[in-house]
Amino acid sequence: MSRRSENENDGNSGIRGVTVVGGGVIGASWAALFLAPGLSVTVGDPRPGIDEAVRTYVAQAAPALKALGLDTSSLTARLSFAPDLATAARETDLVQENGPEGLELKHEMWRTAAVGDLPRVRVPGQRGRRHRAGARRRRDLRG
Repeated sequence: MSRRSENENDGNSGIRGVTVVGGGVIGASWAALFLAPGLSVTVGDPRPGIDEAVRTYVAQAAPALKALGLDTSSLTARLSFAPDLATAARETDLVQENGPEGLELKHEMWRTAAVGDLPRVRVPGQRGRRHRAGARRRRDLRG
């Protein structure tokens, strides 16, 4: 059963599964914010121990999220990890990219994500549109 069908949250414009690229402080912050309203989150980051670091950060963010009126009782129940972007983005509706800065690195990340055809995926910064332009860019990056 896919992550998207397991999640009963229908109040986020059809977004149920989110891939967060990078599990550093910014990525962990986004993960906590996406988890709080009930979304499923997969963090794509190859670093050893990133799962423990993100879970710790999410636990530390829980009081602030609770103060905002969000349910924090089972934040990490919908949190998973993948060591590579292609796997992390396989069952996703939205990609939040937080990788290190650097044009070549960004291109490599999107080449990796382009392994699977992701025409339905939304990428913030695209003004809420489905990421068709990004799919074209990913095709251009392949060859």
